[in-house]
Amino acid sequence: MSNNIPQLATLWAAFAAIPSVFLSRASRSPGSHAAVVAIPRRTVGWALRHGLINGQARQGGVDIMFIGESIVRWWTRDGHRVWERYYGHRRGLFAGISEDRTQHVLWRIRHGNLRGIQPKLVVVQCGTNNHAENSAQEIAEGVNAVVDEVLARVGGATVVLMAIFPRGRTPGPARDTLDAANALLAERSDEDRIRYLDINDRFLNASGLISEDLMPDGIHLSEAGYALWAEALEPLAAQVLGNAFAPGA
Repeated sequence: MSNNIPQLATLWAAFAAIPSVFLSRASRSPGSHAAVVAIPRRTVGWALRHGLINGQARQGGVDIMFIGESIVRWWTRDGHRVWERYYGHRRGLFAGISEDRTQHVLWRIRHGNLRGIQPKLVVVQCGTNNHAENSAQEIAEGVNAVVDEVLARVGGATVVLMAIFPRGRTPGPARDTLDAANALLAERSDEDRIRYLDINDRFLNASGLISEDLMPDGIHLSEAGYALWAEALEPLAAQVLGNAFAPGA
């Protein structure tokens, strides 16, 4: 990590120098909106995490990559045992930063998260943090911009476009917005190199309430939630990667 400190200091200095007027240009650009305009977040922690992901990518040898926000980030915490079982032997990389919105993920992809690697499978899970500031249409456009950027940078990859996971213990406006965005994202399910995967019903009971066993806070996954996700991905992962997870590991 010490070898990266000068680079990260330079990166942070560059972020700090970006004029606020530029960072807010999405609101002033006709025909545009914030969810599709790539910008960084101007915090030290975010810059450090972005630099760490770039450093891991530079090491190469990545076959499967997850990219998104905190739900991806916490593969390292609540999902770490599931990760080791399913992806530890598969040269995986998780590129998640908590609280990122689509515009931040888009910026990260354009600034190193995919540089120098050619993963066979890229799993995209983002958009939930846009729910308060963007419409369903805008959220879908933001997620689609992320997917398109991945496809442009990783020539032979298959992209798993995940339906944005349900948000909130009970049905409500946030869930409705994300459900509407998912309906738009599902329209890409027949595109070449894209596999749309919606497992949201598995997180809900018959009344539409989120299972606390799978999402204790109504947003983030428990270990059981990560296991459910990995199990749903496994048929496609085995097909694309050409190997299976280690049963009983």
